Order: sequence, then C-alpha cells, then structure tokens
Amino acid sequence: MSDTEQLYLHEIQLMMHGCGDCARPLPATVKLMATIVQQQVLSIAWRAEEQAARRGSKSVNPRDIIFLMRKNPDKLPVKEMRTNFSALTSSDLVEPTDDSEGDVTNLHDPARRNRQSSLRDLFTEIDVSGELLESLNNPMADTIRQKRNQRADSTSLSLDPAGYVEFSNARRAAFVNSKLTHHRFLEWLSLAIDTSPGLLGEPLVSSPPRMNSAAIDILAYLAKETVAMLIDFALLVRQDSCGTVPGGPLRPLTLRPPTSAGVSSGLERLPLSPAEIREALRRYSSPLLTQSAGLVRTGPPLASQLIAC
Repeated sequence: MSDTEQLYLHEIQLMMHGCGDCARPLPATVKLMATIVQQQVLSIAWRAEEQAARRGSKSVNPRDIIFLMRKNPDKLPVKEMRTNFSALTSSDLVEPTDDSEGDVTNLHDPARRNRQSSLRDLFTEIDVSGELLESLNNPMADTIRQKRNQRADSTSLSLDPAGYVEFSNARRAAFVNSKLTHHRFLEWLSLAIDTSPGLLGEPLVSSPPRMNSAAIDILAYLAKETVAMLIDFALLVRQDSCGTVPGGPLRPLTLRPPTSAGVSSGLERLPLSPAEIREALRRYSSPLLTQSAGLVRTGPPLASQLIAC
C-alpha cells in the first residue's frame, strides 16, 4: 500500500467519524468507502472532460462540473464556491489566453477572458431554465444537511473534552488540505483506474483528466459530500433494521439525532459495516423505491448513478 493510499484511508476514517460513524470505523468499511468515492469522483471528472471537449478544450474547469450539476442546483456548493474555491477568477473558468487548448467560445472576446468572472456570470451562461440563478439568489434549505448538523451537535454534547477535540478534527477532514495537495488527490484517484491493456494493447485510461485547481477543489468537495451522504444513507439502513419486526411493514425512515436512550441509540454507536454501506448504495441506486424504503428515487443503475452530482 502506497503512502498516498494510507494517507487517504486515514483521512476518510476521520471523515466517517465526523459524518456520523463511530470514532474508530471498521477498516473494511473505510476501504469500501474509499473505493466508492474514487469511482464516483472519476466518473464526474470523465463526464466533465467530455463536456470540456464539446466546448473545444482539453482541460476541465469549474464550468464543466457546474454544467453537469445544472439539473440538481440544490447540490451545487454555492456557498463554498463563493468563499473557498480559488475565488473563481477568469483564469479558473477559462484556460489562459496563451494556451492553444483554451475555450474556443471565448477566443474572440479578450475582455471577457481577462476580467473577473462571478458566479452569476457563469450561471447565466449555463442556465436555461433559471434554476441555477434561483439557487444563487435564494438558496434552498438543505434539510439533510441540517439534520446531519443536528446529529453532529448532539454527538458533540455527549463528548468529554478530549473526545470533542478529536471529533472537531474529524469534522475538518478534507480530501485537499495543506498536507494533501491537488497533485496528491489526483494521484490517489489514479490508483483506482484500471490500467490493464485494452484491445490495442494500451490501457483505455491511464490518468484522471487535466483540470485546473478550482475544478479539483470542487471535486474534492464532492468527494467529501459523497462520504457524508453514504453515511447518512447507511444510518437510515441501520434505523430501518432497528425499526422492523418479523413479518411487519417497514416504518418510514427519517434522519434524526441519536436519542439518549433506546435500542436505536445503542446501535448507532457501533461502527457501520460494509454490508450497511452496500445496502445504502443499493437503495440509492435502485430504479424505483417506495416511500416505506426511505430513499425515494428513480434513475439509471449504479454504473451511471452519481451520488453527489
């Protein structure tokens, strides 16, 4: 196991704790989570690369990822893009003017290339239905995130000072930080790429697509959001298993903070198992689920289903 893989397994272990798992997640669950995140993020990156190619560029920038998410504006990290993602200047949104692989739609507009580009400008370019601009002007309340924060607050109140410091550090875990650079994040993603020879003797894909720093920041955010959502769904699966009786119907599932007493509270302190993560992923990826199953969703099978995008 490489140093990069070990570093990211440790970081994912912290993330899982910060998102609702116990303080010491199972190593098998951490490895499974890492595999799922790598597959999900690479799928987003390659789809963004296809969109970049359509506009005449060989490098992915935030515009391409936002375009992929245009039909799910509630999942766009608008707040983070305003504050954290490299300020999203024109050099982030469009390749430099001396790059022959730049965005051909802007080659005849130097003023547009060189000025600061705001999120509003970018959303206006991409938006057709008006949903993106609406999400920028009037962000929707994210009830899942609110309940996730409630669960974290409830956990914090039950911890001693040492446990609180550990939990706070876990909540700050990220795929890109001062220790885990953009280059290392891409190196970690490349570990999941199948480099076995194709029909012509060469690997079909050997590395993640080219992308600028702002695009990598967004992918790192979506990677952590994937971890958080899988933990949310796995806790729903656990709540389901706690709330059923032999031969009885499933009760409706809701995300709620752990209570101070009861069977559910005791089980929530146990580490999540790989089986619970797989079941959560299966339910999310099912073509059709009933209300009693808790995760109502229609869509394509797992191979093309993205969680955070």
